[in-house]
Amino acid sequence: MTNKFNFNDAVKELPAGKNLNGKDGVLTSIIKQLTKAALQAEIEQHLINDQHPNRQNGSARNLWCQVFNFHF
Repeated sequence: MTNKFNFNDAVKELPAGKNLNGKDGVLTSIIKQLTKAALQAEIEQHLINDQHPNRQNGSARNLWCQVFNFHF
């Protein structure tokens, strides 16, 4: 379910006996939207506040050479 959460539809479906959560639950779409938004915000915040970016990108060979004292 990828539909946007519609509060009015949710209120109408509850008295009809529809489940709150689960595959076809009333709150499933809003739970999914909130989870995606929270994860995206966490990732963005982590990237913004990363004080020590990955400085080893592309240097695995160099690190291996340093550890084993090997020269090409």
